[in-house]
Amino acid sequence: MGLMGWYMFNQIKNMKELGLKKSQVARYLDLDYGTVSIYWSMQVKKFAEFMEKVKVRKKILDEYEDGLVG
Repeated sequence: MGLMGWYMFNQIKNMKELGLKKSQVARYLDLDYGTVSIYWSMQVKKFAEFMEKVKVRKKILDEYEDGLVG
């Protein structure tokens, strides 16, 4: 998600400040309404914590990486 996640978060926040509704933001950014709803009232600190979790989460195939990659 990385930089795109921050970009999306900022876009949602900017459009909210402009007075757009969640449904308008979702349509304009081509996002699910539920995604916009989650980020709509989320604080920057909470989003930063979320992004850290996503960055270091364990993936199902991690344990097989050495055998697959070489």
